[in-house]
Amino acid sequence: MKTELEKSGIEVNFVGINWTQAASTQSSLASRGSFDMLQDHDSFAWGLLGGSKDDFFIYLEGGKLAPGGYLRYGAGVDTNLSTQAGYKNLRDRIVAAHGLGAATGCDGSGGGLQLQGNLNQDGAVDLSDAVSLLGRLFLGAAGPLPCGDSIESPGNTALLDVNGDTRVDIGDPVHLLNYLFSGGGPPSMGPGCAPVPGCPDACN
Repeated sequence: MKTELEKSGIEVNFVGINWTQAASTQSSLASRGSFDMLQDHDSFAWGLLGGSKDDFFIYLEGGKLAPGGYLRYGAGVDTNLSTQAGYKNLRDRIVAAHGLGAATGCDGSGGGLQLQGNLNQDGAVDLSDAVSLLGRLFLGAAGPLPCGDSIESPGNTALLDVNGDTRVDIGDPVHLLNYLFSGGGPPSMGPGCAPVPGCPDACN
């Protein structure tokens, strides 16, 4: 994939992080890979990122998580690289992240800092956001959106595409409710603040 992307003018770096409980396979993995393979210790990397085995994180140049750049394995977006669909999904997300350009400073100039799913812009993701999104999708609820005039605006789509499948639909409030109340996976951009181009700052 790296060779394919670079032929189209997209420079990308891949880094693997080996699961803490699989440290015995580290030497074998590092010798077979064509990119750096780091060994996690005491869940340091995954613990900080809120991820798990076989997840993908796509970062903008400059070190910020890309909108929609947290791809949780088995949740929303197929990322199985042994399948054509999984390979294409990951490649498409990398291309989309590249198109956003470099992330800049912590002032949100690479996009306003947002908590994904925070539709009402109160700085917290909770039940009211899921209810508001359901109302907008199915009851014709109106009112201003935070990042443009419609859900199809790129900023709103990135903000509200909680399950990371590149569209805003019933799956997103369901994903959010599962995350809040049933121990489901976090939003596709992760549980913390992330820059979303086209959106204002609403996250500290």
